[in-house]
This record gives sequence, C-alpha cells and structure tokens, in this order.
Amino acid sequence: MGLENQVALVTGAASDIGYAYAKCLLLKKVKVLLCDVNVDECQAIAHQFLNEFQNINIFSTKCDVTNEDEFENAFKTCIKHFGRLDIVINNAGVFDNSIERQWSAIVNINYGGVVRGTLLAIKYMGIPNGGSGGTVIQTSSLLAFSDNYHCNPMYLSTKKYLMEFTKSFG
Repeated sequence: MGLENQVALVTGAASDIGYAYAKCLLLKKVKVLLCDVNVDECQAIAHQFLNEFQNINIFSTKCDVTNEDEFENAFKTCIKHFGRLDIVINNAGVFDNSIERQWSAIVNINYGGVVRGTLLAIKYMGIPNGGSGGTVIQTSSLLAFSDNYHCNPMYLSTKKYLMEFTKSFG
C-alpha cells in the first residue's frame, strides 16, 4: 500500500526537519496538515508548496504542542479538513544552551509534546477508539544513541527518554 491520498499531521512543520517531512509527503501525494507554533511561517510554507507542486492538498494551523487543548484542536482540524488522519509525525522540538533558563521548556516541548501527540494519535486513530489505525513517527536525534555528553543535558535526556517512550509502545 502506498502513501498516496493518506493524511498526515506534522508538528514543528515551519522549519528544518518538519519542512522536509512535509515536502517528502507531498511528493508522495499525501495530504498534509502543517502544525507549528509559528502560524505565519506555516502559512507561508503552505503557499510555497502550493506554488511548487501541482495537485496537492495542504493546510496549516497554529499548534503549540505544550498546550493540550490547542494540540487536540489540530487533530480535530485535520480530521474536519481532510476527513481522516493516517499519519502523525511528532517533530516539534527545541535546542537551547541556556539550561537554567529554559530547561522546563525543553522538557515540555521535546518530551511532553511527543507524549501528548502520541496519546492524541491513539485517541483519534486507534482502532479501539473507532479509528482505522495509523502510523506515529517520532523525531529524535542521533545523540539519543550516543554517549556524547558534551551537549545540553536537558536536550540529550529528552531525546533518550523519547526513544524509551517510543519503544514501550512497541
């Protein structure tokens, strides 16, 4: 089964890896909801993709993965706009060298956002909940596999926690 006509929700879609995920999905004719706290950039990227590709279905919405209601609203928006949801890509993340000032934000976005996104994916795509199943993809870091402790310990620990969290779902 190919990806064509499936529906994907991508967090952290306004830059870097999220942008690349969205572009690759669109090339495979996947319908994409771009989600990011930076809604203006999300909308600009959606317009860019509409100009770059033909016959694509893309939409964007503001989504702060630390805000449970706003995150759930992104799922509802996706289903309302596209009729269903097949793929969730938990990609939103931050790296900040200012540990003392930003440690809670790093944990809440990098780990908490993935937990929220995964639980919402189960709620909206889970077969026991009336969904038709789906795929959840977590963006981590190569650092999660290394013993390189020369980076921000909050960032590194969230990425290592993320790997264990994901493994626990099998």
